[in-house]
Amino acid sequence: MKAFWQKHERKIQILAPTVFGILYIVLCAVNLRQSVWFDESYGAYLTRFDPGQIWSMTTADVHPPLYYFLLKLWSGIFGSTDFGMRFMSVFFGAIAIVFAWQWLKRKFGVKPALLATFLMTVSPMLIRYGQEMRMYTMAAAIIFGSTYVLQLAVDTKKRKYWIIYGVLMALGMWTHYFTALIFLAHLAYLIYVYRKKIFQKNIIMSYVLAVVLYIPWLPAFLAQSNEVQKGFWIAAPNMTTVTDYATMSFLYRNSTDTTGWLLVFMLVLLGCLIFLVRKLDRKAMVLKLMAFVPPVLLLLVSMPPFTPMFVDRYTIYSMICLALIVGIGIMTIKFRRKIVPVLLAVVFIGASVVGVVNVYSVGNFNFVTNSRSDAKSLFEYVVLNSEVGQPIISNSEWLYYDLAFYGTEEHPVYFVDELVTYEWGSHRPLQWYSLGKITDLDAFLEEHEIVWFVGSLPKKGDLEFPREGFRTLQNMILDVNINQAPYQALQLSRTADVDYVIDYRL
Repeated sequence: MKAFWQKHERKIQILAPTVFGILYIVLCAVNLRQSVWFDESYGAYLTRFDPGQIWSMTTADVHPPLYYFLLKLWSGIFGSTDFGMRFMSVFFGAIAIVFAWQWLKRKFGVKPALLATFLMTVSPMLIRYGQEMRMYTMAAAIIFGSTYVLQLAVDTKKRKYWIIYGVLMALGMWTHYFTALIFLAHLAYLIYVYRKKIFQKNIIMSYVLAVVLYIPWLPAFLAQSNEVQKGFWIAAPNMTTVTDYATMSFLYRNSTDTTGWLLVFMLVLLGCLIFLVRKLDRKAMVLKLMAFVPPVLLLLVSMPPFTPMFVDRYTIYSMICLALIVGIGIMTIKFRRKIVPVLLAVVFIGASVVGVVNVYSVGNFNFVTNSRSDAKSLFEYVVLNSEVGQPIISNSEWLYYDLAFYGTEEHPVYFVDELVTYEWGSHRPLQWYSLGKITDLDAFLEEHEIVWFVGSLPKKGDLEFPREGFRTLQNMILDVNINQAPYQALQLSRTADVDYVIDYRL
């Protein structure tokens, strides 16, 4: 084995990131065609507008605009299908893996980097968000890219790397605000390395550069911060917040669902993780800081009097660093018995297998409503049972976003202006622009003899169309909306003579 390694080490170094990247793409590609949910459909909706409009609409929401700019560019090249647009997340996830490999190889050597990068590649959280049309893998790519560049800057002391690091810090903040937490972890690492010599020109220059590049978005950030403090959808942290963070990191399962032998397995995982963290030498300090500083800080700023902001996916890069700690620890710690690292590797690889299976089984989940939307099936069933040109009217703005993603010129999707209160920042694209908006429902209905009215089935009765005098041609119940009320689709007409109603449940 030693002779084989000496002979092929160079080839392994070249092939490893390619193999890991391909493996990650394959693992993510399985679920790229599942139905979109609100966060995704909202981002896809923004790409219908020009960059200036995207800028103005994101100022009213809670995230910076860089991801949406790139998503618009990406969709213009690769198409606006669910597979095509989600593949941007897969791409950035693979880039994050390549950067992590380069950093770990330089910092810890080839063998530790191999196992650590493999565990990152099969990390359930990285795979889960490689399947979602959101900015989390893009943020991870920027973070691991900046970590690699920071290592180059510390090792070589070359100014160009400090400049690149400053640019990457700014790009991270333009992608997701909580990337700032990892840069605070980096700063803690720099203080650990340089101590009293921390105030060096290159270090100060990189942070000043990051601030300067961020200034154009600073007014929007401050405005968004004020809005978030008035009220937000995230629940206050509790005991399960911490335990969920651990179980989601390794098993992609809430702690309340981690029961029986799976609970025992999770306790073993935590015990092994604590052992590895304690045994890792000072060389791994940067990994420890990246793994624990962001979630701890985010938890602290979610406590009263602040508005809760702790969401595990906001620190997905720290969850990934837990996997990297495991890989580096197994390969660098000196064990008395050689069987111990083998057993540890088997345990954590097994946990990744369980986690990835859970990712596939749970699917693309809406964490706000605790449900899995299937607007794609709803749209397809309506199209299958309607004629070209019959409009589809959503009874809510939330469902409209999802349906609009699949809408076509032959089967357009609309929402009714009078039914929307425009309460949230995510409503601004609907409030400010006329795309898909019915401002005069009566005039609209005069132009269309037959319409579809769709929404979630009420607890009692059927959907109520906001106008009287319409007859039902079809009443369809589609029970695919997991953990939420089934969808109902009504085909309505004011003029048609109806002898019978097609009434069925799917």
